[in-house]
Order: sequence, then C-alpha cells, then structure tokens
Amino acid sequence: GIPIAFFFERNEFPCRSLFAALMLLPLTLPPVVGVVSFDLLFSESGMIPRGIAAILGLDSPPFSFTGRGGIVAVHGYAFFPFFFLMISNAIRDTDSSLVEASRGMGNGAWKTFWKVEIPMLVPALFGAAVMVFMLSMASFSAPVLFDVDGMYLSTHIYNLKSQNLMTEAYTATAIFAAASLSLLVILRYLRGATKYQPVGKGVPRRRYQVQTPWGRSAASILGTLILFLVLLPHLSILLWSFTRDGSWTYQILPPEYTVENYVRLLGQGAAGATVLQPVKNSLWMASFATALNLIVGIGAAYVIKARGTVGRGLTDFMVMFAWALPGTVIAINLLVAFNQPSWLALGMSLSGSVFLLPIAYFVRNIPLVVRPLVAAWERTGEEVEEAARSLGSGRLRMLRTVSLPMIFPSLVAGGLLAFVTALGEFVSSAVLYTPENKPISMAIFSEFHAGSYGLCSAYGVLLILLIATVMFLGRKSLQGPGL
Repeated sequence: GIPIAFFFERNEFPCRSLFAALMLLPLTLPPVVGVVSFDLLFSESGMIPRGIAAILGLDSPPFSFTGRGGIVAVHGYAFFPFFFLMISNAIRDTDSSLVEASRGMGNGAWKTFWKVEIPMLVPALFGAAVMVFMLSMASFSAPVLFDVDGMYLSTHIYNLKSQNLMTEAYTATAIFAAASLSLLVILRYLRGATKYQPVGKGVPRRRYQVQTPWGRSAASILGTLILFLVLLPHLSILLWSFTRDGSWTYQILPPEYTVENYVRLLGQGAAGATVLQPVKNSLWMASFATALNLIVGIGAAYVIKARGTVGRGLTDFMVMFAWALPGTVIAINLLVAFNQPSWLALGMSLSGSVFLLPIAYFVRNIPLVVRPLVAAWERTGEEVEEAARSLGSGRLRMLRTVSLPMIFPSLVAGGLLAFVTALGEFVSSAVLYTPENKPISMAIFSEFHAGSYGLCSAYGVLLILLIATVMFLGRKSLQGPGL
C-alpha cells in the first residue's frame, strides 16, 4: 500500500485519478468472497498456478497459496487499501516547504525522505498499522479456508462451540479478548509516544508531471498492471459464476459457460425462494443493525464530543472496546449474556433466536458510525451550536435543526459503512446463525465446501453488486441540494 500511494501521489499521468480511486476495490469484496476468490485463483488447483505450469511445460504448479502463506497473501490484498488511503491523504497534506528547506541545506533526496518526509507520515503509518493489525488478529475466513489444521484463536473458538465445549470456548474467548485489548493499548501508547506536529499547514507538494511520451506510457502501463492485479479476485468470481459445476476440472479456462447459477439464484418458485432466502436474511439483518447503529451512534457521539458530560470517557472506551474485540469474541459473549432471560431482551432468552445475529452486527459496527460523527462534530466546532442555544433553542431542537444537518454527510457515510460491513459479515455469523436467518456469507461458505463453486460465485457477485449499489446510492444522496 505504501509504494502504491507514493506512485500515485507523486506522479501525474493519464488516468491517474481513475486508477487511484479503483485501488479501493478490495474494500468492496466481503471477507468470505475474497478468500474464496483467492482459493479459486491461487490454490494448488487454482487458475494462476495451473496456467503458469501449462505455459512453462511443468508437471505440477510451481507455487500455490496454502497455510499461513495463503493467509498472509489474503490479508495483504484485503488490507493494503488502508495503508494506501491513509498514506495518500498524509502525502497530500505534507508541507512541501519543509522538504525544500531540507534540500536547501544540502541534504540529498534520500536523506530528506527519511529525515523529513517519513516522520510526517508516522501518524498515518501508525493509524493504518493499528487497523490492519487488529483486523488480522480477528480474521476468521482466511484461516478457516486456507489453514484448516492450523491453530488460531478465532477458528479454535468456533470449533469448540461447534463441539458444544462451551466452558473451553469461554476460556479461549477470555484469552482472545485480553490479548486483543492488551495489544491495542500497547499500539496506542506507541502511537502517542511518537508525535510529529508541523508548525504550519504549508503548501502541498506538486506531483511530478511525466513529460516524455514513453514515460507517460510506462506510468500508465504500470498503473494498469497494478489495477489488473487488484481486479483479479473480482474477475475470478465473475468467471466462476458462469461455469457449470463439474465441467471445469483440469482446463485453464472453462470449457463452457452457462447462466444456470443465476437462474437458480433468481428463479421463481420454491427452489428459487430457498436459494435467494440468505440474501433476504442478510438485507433485513443489516438494515436492523444499521438502524440501531445510527440511533445509538448519534447519542454516543454527542456524549463523547460534549465537554464536561458525565460518562464521556466511559462512552469513548466502550466504543473502542467494541471495535477491538474480534467477531468470535463478541458472538460468544452475546451467547453468554442472552442465554438466560434478561431485562435487555424484555425478559426473554435470545439464544437460538434470529435476533442475536443482528445484535452482534450492531455491537461490532457501532464504532464505524460513532467515530465519523465525533470527527465531524469536532470539525464543525461548537460556535454554531452555541449561537443556536443563545437564540433559545433547546437541545433536541438544536440537534434536529443545527447539529444533524451539519454532520449529515458523516452520518450517511458511517451508516453505509456499517450496512455494507454487516451485509457481508462472516465471523459472528458462523457462530450465531440459525437455519431461519442464514446469511449470504454462510450460504457462500456452505456452497464452497459442497463443491458448488458456480452458485457460490454467483452469490459472491450478487453480494458485490449489492454493496456497490448501496455505495452508489449513498454517494448520490450526498450530492443532493445543500450538500
């Protein structure tokens, strides 16, 4: 992610903006879909190893992604956009006058890069590192598909729960939660101990304009190559969705194509309704969780941003706590909390009910709504709200007529992020789903293990299209009047 960020932010060439925007495509790929696509591409029987073996005339594939190597490859692809996005923003905000001053004092380009530019990127580097580290710690889909025999806490908890060894599962959950929170505290301490604050905002550095025709062509070709590698998982899922199960075996490309999988997925009658039911389940559960996220998120963000409010620090900690806990930990804790009748569940036990999974989505994704809202409130300042209060507006009226319109873009962005994350969520789903609310992620997982790669891929394509549609509609809503 870091080299790609420097390449796109330091050079100007044809289609640079388009290529840079498309670098975020891995974020549209739900975890289970991404892992399945990597298996279809890079496993021992995958298209890429078999294709290279055929081209070179080898008897066996020269490489394949399995075990821990496969997990690292999946994580590298799935999480590099975090580094790319945060480093790109940091490079754009870099004060070019400091770089020019260093060069004016006789320092070379290499020394200036390490002594001046890199220190200014440290906050972004730490921020991306913390996010990627915690996401990798909580990963479930990559270990469960690429390293079945490996020992990972996320999959170990799932296996214990599947065997009904709940005491052992609770113990492993406590260890996992303690490890995640301890490492998060350490990383936040290290980030706080290394602060670089520029004196002024300065002027952003201009991109290098590639002048020569061959240079512009080389930059465009390199950008196209990077984009192709980023698009490979999406293209593989699309290709597999048009294959008939059992027809594509030893060939590098499918010998025949069919729309049979989409007919099954979108067909009429009882069979079509059964196949499509996981999609409907995911839609209603994601909508339910996102509605709760928005309602609770607005209140939590208001408490966190308001100075002197009782419970401000505790609320902030609880939001961070939910983000730091892996999905398997949240799922097991919810099983414990709602296994018996509780006042939180109106005197009912939610164990085995269809509502426990959307509650897990809500708990897991609450930081995705709260953090953007807090940042938006901090950017807008308190002057406008103070002016509204001085004119006699009460808190509720001020929130409705002043605060919410100002933070509306961040509210939409956070809600969309929470919705699409819940739509493709796999970790908590594997622990908490029931036959009545089986989500699309578990349908993909089940079809993959059953060898129905065509239908599995068709599910994946539909999920990607749903996420892309939601994001597109969200962007359109932010382009409305007055926004």
